[in-house]
Amino acid sequence: MRIYRYWVEKYGEIRMPNGGVPQPTRVYGYSNESPEEAGRLADRLLADVQKRIDGGRVDWEYDSKPIREEIVRELSPQNIVTRNRYGAEVLNSENLVFVDIDGFRPVPLLAGLGLLLAGRRRPAPEEWALGLIRKAAARPEYASCLIRVYRTCAGFRLIVQGKGFTPGSPETRKLMRRFGADYLYATLCDAQKCFRARLTPKPYRIRHHGRKFIWPRPPEHEEETAEWLAAYRRKSEPYAVCRYIETLNGNANVSDPVILFHDEATRAHSGGKLA
Repeated sequence: MRIYRYWVEKYGEIRMPNGGVPQPTRVYGYSNESPEEAGRLADRLLADVQKRIDGGRVDWEYDSKPIREEIVRELSPQNIVTRNRYGAEVLNSENLVFVDIDGFRPVPLLAGLGLLLAGRRRPAPEEWALGLIRKAAARPEYASCLIRVYRTCAGFRLIVQGKGFTPGSPETRKLMRRFGADYLYATLCDAQKCFRARLTPKPYRIRHHGRKFIWPRPPEHEEETAEWLAAYRRKSEPYAVCRYIETLNGNANVSDPVILFHDEATRAHSGGKLA
């Protein structure tokens, strides 16, 4: 999992080719061991930026760097809650497969025509999408997986419990495609080496003014951040992030403490308006 406890910010000036004006550059080093190790990585990243400008090769790419998020809570080493760039809490998990499915594709023309010819009504897009999830869950490769299905504001969320689904593995990528996961979400899970599930509402959906969360947080932002979070939590109370629908391929009873935490944090059984 690419979630780090320590972040160190460092500035430097990069020499430009052909005697150009040096450019200020900022990098962040990261570590789970110590701030000192994060600082050493920051120094190396600054040197790598200069190396790239000079035409050399380095071992990292800009889009391969982990996202900077504050750690809010650690349920276990494999399950960590962070705060994302717009203030919502996110569960990052190595062993629970979250599948984020956004939007409802319309019923294909030929499929709809076939249903009409068979004397069956054309299903609504949401009903059709849920049918596709159930059909995928019944495939032999997933029949032994317990799959919890939730409705979200924009689509569906699945929690898949089964062996062999590690972040970025071929099996996991196939599962994401088979269930129609959002491409950007699947890509982020690959990059972060974990599965992510938002636990609290998007601010705009609860009519709370937005702000950008920067981590590490500058000390001068602490008071304003605390005020924003207090109002955000208060406005979030009537809402749910997802609503539990059903469990496929098995019993709906839950014993996994991380799933219980997810359901409580998202208010999945509250009946609140989805946000």
